[in-house]
Amino acid sequence: MKRIRSTYKQSILHNTWSNTQKEVSATEIDIDLDDEGGIQEHETNHLIPLDCSHFSEAYSLCGLCEIVLCQDCSTVCATCGKPIGKSCHAVQFENQWFCTHCRSAQKRWSLFRFLSSVFIRYEEGA
Repeated sequence: MKRIRSTYKQSILHNTWSNTQKEVSATEIDIDLDDEGGIQEHETNHLIPLDCSHFSEAYSLCGLCEIVLCQDCSTVCATCGKPIGKSCHAVQFENQWFCTHCRSAQKRWSLFRFLSSVFIRYEEGA
């Protein structure tokens, strides 16, 4: 067989938060001419297991540690909007997902309000 044409396509995720890129899958197509003059096409899909340990289509990168996530394992921080992984940097609080930085800031603010409530009267909604 003689190779006529070969095509290689990559799927790359681009993390705009840190300006990094990761290859998540690839497709290779080889078109060959066989001994009888016929054309044969071979397509190979290279599946890469995602960092969240699932074999599915890549959906996003964690904004903090840049692991590749599927749609089920990915979420967005309710405060800053960063894409985060539910298993690595997401914290669920009152039915919302937060990154560890935003949740820590919320905890610090709650502690400050508790300690200063002796001197300052806060409104109910604030």
